[in-house]
Amino acid sequence: MRTARLRQRMAKRGIDALLVLSDSNMNNLTGYEAFSDYVPQLALVCQDEEDPWLILREQDIQCATATSYLAQSRLVSYPEKYIGSNERTAWEPIGNMVRERAKSSHIGIELGARLFGVKGHAALAKAWTCRRPSMQMGWFLNLSR
Repeated sequence: MRTARLRQRMAKRGIDALLVLSDSNMNNLTGYEAFSDYVPQLALVCQDEEDPWLILREQDIQCATATSYLAQSRLVSYPEKYIGSNERTAWEPIGNMVRERAKSSHIGIELGARLFGVKGHAALAKAWTCRRPSMQMGWFLNLSR
């Protein structure tokens, strides 16, 4: 139910999946209360699914289990080895997880998260090369209306 209005807005814009990156919007959509904005994390909202996915670092899954309304099966994580690494970025496994769950290449990204920069964009683009995503860069998500 929490995503119904958002999915309507996504449909108007031709977006089939949306990566929600801000902590406050993730909390509004899922109830997740761990504000770990120092590591990549997101809620993935898919047009044809009522509940979003939470994609988090491994150690944050327990907090998501306690604070979000989502079923355990909607909580997915990437390994801790991606945290603090100069050779890899957590956006690599995140890109793969999104690719597995999003059914099309019409993927929107909520910008504004501190950790989604050039390196994150490049990692997502690499994971999605077979899809050629049409990302709606700069689309700002406002759930208050």
